[in-house]
Amino acid sequence: ADVESRFFLHLTPRDLADLPRYRRGQGFDNRDFSFAEAGGRRWRGQCLAQIRLPDYPIARLRTGQYAADVGELWAGEFVFFGIGNRAILQQVQDERKELPATSFRMSG
Repeated sequence: ADVESRFFLHLTPRDLADLPRYRRGQGFDNRDFSFAEAGGRRWRGQCLAQIRLPDYPIARLRTGQYAADVGELWAGEFVFFGIGNRAILQQVQDERKELPATSFRMSG
């Protein structure tokens, strides 16, 4: 798996007023990271990284990887309907019992 290319993480809040003013025009919070910055590790053939979620309720999460010379390598999106961040983490944990509660995996 390519862990050298930068990962992007775009979080869209349920209420755009929760974003800093300079991000409201984009409509999402940019939490891009490198695998190393996020304490990335390999586990059972998968790559895991942990990113702290904001306190505000998230409506949409879009993530993937980007390489300057190629563009977007892969992307995935989650849309959450009326549930808060704790419920999101619980949902992910229920689906992937063997992973820590704040981790999730995406294939691309």
